[in-house]
Amino acid sequence: MKNNWPAIDLLRGIAVIFMLLNHSAVKWIKVDEMSVGLAGILNFIGSFAPVMFFFITGIGYGLAHQIGKPAKTKDVIIKASILIVADVFMRGGDFSSIGWDFLAFIGFSMLLLHCLRGRRFGMLLAFLLIGLFLIARFVLGPIYEALIEQPDYVMQVLLGVSGLKGVSYWFTPWFIYPLAGFIIGHWASTFTAMITKNPINIFLFFTLLGISIAVVSSVLASKGFILFRWGTMSLNFFIASFACICLSIGIAWLISNVLNFTKLTQILSMRGISSLAVVPIHYGIINLIANVTDKKISGELYLLLMPFWLLLCFYLAKETNKLSYYISQNTPSSGMKIMFATVVLLAFICSFNQLFSALFVVTFTAQFILCLLLGFPYIKRSETNKVSLVSDRH
Repeated sequence: MKNNWPAIDLLRGIAVIFMLLNHSAVKWIKVDEMSVGLAGILNFIGSFAPVMFFFITGIGYGLAHQIGKPAKTKDVIIKASILIVADVFMRGGDFSSIGWDFLAFIGFSMLLLHCLRGRRFGMLLAFLLIGLFLIARFVLGPIYEALIEQPDYVMQVLLGVSGLKGVSYWFTPWFIYPLAGFIIGHWASTFTAMITKNPINIFLFFTLLGISIAVVSSVLASKGFILFRWGTMSLNFFIASFACICLSIGIAWLISNVLNFTKLTQILSMRGISSLAVVPIHYGIINLIANVTDKKISGELYLLLMPFWLLLCFYLAKETNKLSYYISQNTPSSGMKIMFATVVLLAFICSFNQLFSALFVVTFTAQFILCLLLGFPYIKRSETNKVSLVSDRH
């Protein structure tokens, strides 16, 4: 399996930076300054973080796609389930609630991509599904709303033109991103020799394509096409998201393959579970600060704090990845069962004590344990190298 791609680790690190910039801006910057100046620009760019994560999840599966060699289902189901449970804790830990956010959608994406990986018609199905989701959201959806005087809410949700309460990322059209990543990943695996031989051409291709798409999005924005994503997404956000993906690929490729900045690549890269561990880590810090003070800061102070914020979160996430690897290699099965049992106990505490003042501590603890559990192999150790772990150890 050709999956030793430093640019993918770097791309994952860029996605983490986007997430950290956006979430901190929303929580810390004064409302009237959130969309102003450089801080506002970084906040907007950061809003594409989910797009990046979903796309990168697909790349990992695409790189591993070899016809006739599907992954082990048990491993995928367990790790997708861990992500779905972690998602509930991320949303407050009320297991009686219905819905999902970022982590659960990655779990759903894994299950979808698992059905394609190694299958003879995997690539064809990926293209067909992308076409189906595109037509449903941006063709059939608008036509349905225009023709029906009182549109049915369920039909609107199915077509992706309306959000579902409690669901941040509905399947239509969000599944397009992991599917597109799957296609790009398989393309990269198939044409490895050509890609590595002409790194400057790859950089120019994705950079120029990204700039061109960004220009189209800017023109549409000037004509009143909104940039919106919450539950569903607008056409212009969808277009702009691929500008972000292409430009990010271009930047990652420039740093790691064209300029060969090895040290910078290592600093910004996210390997193993680090890109997922950073989710509870940064939310835990944000919630801790919110419990101490609710004072907002200026955009200028936000910009000054960001380098320290990024360094802190990156360091803690990478250390968590090391810890996960160590525990997975040295913990007996009984220890793993204790960790799962602890999560179940914390789930009961959260579900029946939603007004608990230190609830964020309990939910953080549960998410952190689940992140560590993601590093465990759930098939025979001799087979673990053949199976990707959510985002693979590229």
